[in-house]
Parts: sequence; C-alpha cells; structure tokens
Amino acid sequence: MNTLQPKSQFVAPLILVVGNVLLICFHAAVLLHMVPSSLVWSGGNRVQGDVMKLEIVSLLLAFVFLAISWSGRRAIQLGRPSRWVRAATIALTAIYTLSIVANIASANPVEQMIFIPVSTLFAVCAFVSTRSLPKNISI
Repeated sequence: MNTLQPKSQFVAPLILVVGNVLLICFHAAVLLHMVPSSLVWSGGNRVQGDVMKLEIVSLLLAFVFLAISWSGRRAIQLGRPSRWVRAATIALTAIYTLSIVANIASANPVEQMIFIPVSTLFAVCAFVSTRSLPKNISI
C-alpha cells in the first residue's frame, strides 16, 4: 500500500537546502564587503582580518551544512538513510540550536532580530528532517 507522507517531511528539508544556499550567499557577501561585517560575530570591534577569517570558516561550514541538508533530503526522498546521514542531521539540529543560543547572547540587536528567527527556522527544519528519515538504516 502506498501512503502519502506529510508535506512537512518534504518541505522542511527543502527549506533547509535553500536556506543553506542563502546562508552561503550571505557569507560570501560579507567576504566581498557587500554586507557590513558589523552584522556578524556579535558586531564586535574586531580587526577586519579576524572577521574575514571567521567568515571563511562560516562559509566552509555553510557548504558542509548544505551537503548534510542535501543528503538528508535525498535520504527522505529515496527512503534509504545511512547512519552517517542520521548522525549528521542530528548534529545539524544541535548546531542550529546552539546558534539560537549564541544569537540570543549577542550584543548586536540587529543580529538578534534577524538571526534568531533564521536560526530557529533552520533548527526546526533540521529537526523535522531528522524525524522524517525512515527508520530502516543502511550502512
């Protein structure tokens, strides 16, 4: 019998993939000085070189997050998750949850206003994606 899965199982991973692509674009824009670096890393008075190093790390992590999101989306579509995909999506949920906490602790009100809701959306989508993975795990 073929049953329809709830739409959230397909929408949440898609939001996560698109969101991570946008996150890559955002960090690239900061690196290219199209977005002020005062919006990131608590808006602190850091040396410009330090902010750029942190942004390169953020950009690389965003690519890793995109790969995890894409893998989770494919596993949900195909119904064949691996242990790696399940562990990675759980880790992604934890990282985005910690991001919420970090944004709450930020001294920059603009960062709080923008990135708390974004991090919350990403954390919820990562959680839904993890819960949507089929229970039959392959190696």
